[in-house]
Amino acid sequence: MSNIDVSYCPRVAFVILLQVNNANPNGDPLQGNMPRTTMDGYGKMTAVCVKRKIRDRLQEMGQPIYIVSDSRADDGYKSINSRIAGNPAIADAIKKRDKDAVREALLESYIDARAFGGVIAGFKTKKGDGLSVGIRGAVSIYDAISVCPVMITEDQITKSVNQEGDTGEMSSDRFGTRYTVDHGLYVIKGTVNPYFAEKNRLTESDWKNVRKALLNLCENDESSARPAGSMAVRKAIFWHGDMTNNGISRLFDSVKISVKEDISIPASYSDYDVTIDSLDGITPEVIDI
Repeated sequence: MSNIDVSYCPRVAFVILLQVNNANPNGDPLQGNMPRTTMDGYGKMTAVCVKRKIRDRLQEMGQPIYIVSDSRADDGYKSINSRIAGNPAIADAIKKRDKDAVREALLESYIDARAFGGVIAGFKTKKGDGLSVGIRGAVSIYDAISVCPVMITEDQITKSVNQEGDTGEMSSDRFGTRYTVDHGLYVIKGTVNPYFAEKNRLTESDWKNVRKALLNLCENDESSARPAGSMAVRKAIFWHGDMTNNGISRLFDSVKISVKEDISIPASYSDYDVTIDSLDGITPEVIDI
């Protein structure tokens, strides 16, 4: 790409340890926004949720984002389709029905397309047929699972809507339910595929921005469900370069997390022991936060 460094991102694997205290890290809208859990009670954050947070942090860094959340849309576009239609390079390529040009324009324009891939679908041409272009992401994020089963607290809350109507009468309060995870240490795993990094033009500079977003995943992300300080990255482990002699699963398995012997129910990050087994030929970069 003409406007970015062409030193493409090498092979990377990473593990991020995310502490949650009295917060809802990822509610399930089909379950009344209850925190997601596995069938056996472990806390869960979907990869989509984690990538949403990464995109938000990248946007705060001034990086152009393809898939922007409604609450953070700051480019004048209210949908992906309108954002694409408003991008001259992409719109022109769609008009010409040049899929390669559409792909290149999307990658040129948006860091999240280079990192996570994307799809342009359903655009109608003058002939009336649709145009679809898919890009496979270079950065893979797995669903995050907590180290231990989580306890979920259910609180009944009042949603204040006491406003005078046209009749001058006071409207009644509405009641709802708020769910929070008392405590959980969630393990986020991911990789960067060097083949797709080069194919998508994901540079080392891009990766540094994604990495920074991972380290600051919960900054500026507070809400009523996630009060400030209730979620925080506590440790990050990165492996870089040639992993021929150490498969990805072996790298992930080298990170051992256990509850300390004198702790019955963990309530904070300090209640865990975290160790990393040494492996031949590769040394992890460990960051404590």
